[in-house]
Amino acid sequence: MKTLVTWQIAFCLAVFIPGVIACSAPSSPATLPPPTLLSSPTAAPSSTTLPSTTTPIPPSPSPTVAAATPTTARATSTPTPMRKDARGFSIWETEHATIFAQPGVGDTRTQEVGKAFEIAYRVVSQDLGVAEIKSALYVYQSYDDLLQDLVTTWKYSEWFKTFRAIPRMNRDYVMWVPPLPRGDASFIGHEYSHRIIEQIAGINSQIHYKWFDEGIAEYAGLASLAQQSPEQAQARSTERIEIVINAQKNGRLYRLKELTTEEQFAKAIERDAMLAYSQSALAVDYLIHQRGMTKIKNVLSMIGAGSPFADAFQKTHGSTIDDFENDFLIYVTKLKNERTDTLSDVCFKVDGDASDWQKLQPLIKDAANPQIIRAADILLVHAAVCQGALYVMFTVDGRADAGEEVNYAFELDTTGDETPEFQPGFDRTRGWLWDLRGTGYADIKSNMVMLNDTQYQVAVAQVAEFMIPIKLLNTPTTLRIRPYNFVQGQMANRRTLWGVVPTLLGR
Repeated sequence: MKTLVTWQIAFCLAVFIPGVIACSAPSSPATLPPPTLLSSPTAAPSSTTLPSTTTPIPPSPSPTVAAATPTTARATSTPTPMRKDARGFSIWETEHATIFAQPGVGDTRTQEVGKAFEIAYRVVSQDLGVAEIKSALYVYQSYDDLLQDLVTTWKYSEWFKTFRAIPRMNRDYVMWVPPLPRGDASFIGHEYSHRIIEQIAGINSQIHYKWFDEGIAEYAGLASLAQQSPEQAQARSTERIEIVINAQKNGRLYRLKELTTEEQFAKAIERDAMLAYSQSALAVDYLIHQRGMTKIKNVLSMIGAGSPFADAFQKTHGSTIDDFENDFLIYVTKLKNERTDTLSDVCFKVDGDASDWQKLQPLIKDAANPQIIRAADILLVHAAVCQGALYVMFTVDGRADAGEEVNYAFELDTTGDETPEFQPGFDRTRGWLWDLRGTGYADIKSNMVMLNDTQYQVAVAQVAEFMIPIKLLNTPTTLRIRPYNFVQGQMANRRTLWGVVPTLLGR
């Protein structure tokens, strides 16, 4: 499953329009796993009984079979429009996928999806293998259109529409792609790898080893994203580590045995989806770097041959899952201690000078070009919670005080669903705070307060620095930040990536 967002979702590659693409009929009805939730990690149903549905299979000719040996995907290849299906979806062909673009989806967006799939195909082929048939991706112009189509055209349960979830890539290699602002390669790589895992280990085998399955998918997604945007990949990797370290500090880490079955993972998503995916991802990342990807694939192959997951893991790695978990927890503790040892002994002085941030790595690196006339573009974001306050520093392409009309703001997500609950803002002389709970937008004036001198600190000089007590933000245990800047009278802005704010230990 995915995480979005997170981040992750599972897909099925088959075109269900008769006469367009053929799909092999499954030998038995498919039981869909709990999907990854895009909009809210708490949106999964509370019932322990997950919906079961059968993937609709249209009459069609035999599927196209992939080459027997891996081929190198041309990540830069441009999909070529060929024709339209009965509903007006444009049909584009890439080397390893057929892209179906809903009317209203532009050619540029379709090409981006095609290129992202070729990146993911290359990464997954190198690590796990190639698909048995050519993949099909349906690209939608809105999330609501996608959800409606799942129910009316693809005959999925209303559950998916109600809980705004997307089923994983199905047994016929069909995937559904919602509109995503960035990170197509991560999303597609994650979901595509789910299907190749099933290809090796068997359809629905993942219900017995979800942390392993999701961790592999996260690994593939991040590796794919690194080919598309190294800055985003680094930010996501840092975010994952921060989430796990903070969870260990607060005694909230899952045991791997709590993330093993489909039902357990669904419950973990309800509790904390970001942590469930991040911990699974970091555990598998550690396993791969310690013991290699070949052993990962060997475990899957043994499962496909009939071995239970625990037996396959122990025979392949020479240790039990519990033994591995103990090693992993030692590794997380080491990461936490290394981070603590590198931090300075005092909180940050809000003076427009970056010197006291030197021991802290940037939370966000954003290399995108500025899109605002007269506004300095944010390049680096530093942030930390220290002694009950949130400190932030923005490094821009030039001096932060270059223009009198430049304002800075940052959205804060306190629940992990990438929907901001608060939005502080500041310029040289003022600070303010929007409460976005219930709206998600800074558009209702009654939700905005101007901060007094005891509630914030600000300095805009070489860099922009700001401090606000976290009690004004409802004292969250986890903070995710996404900054932007704008010019007064010109409200267009460009947001950076999301990043998880660390809490400085012992402060």
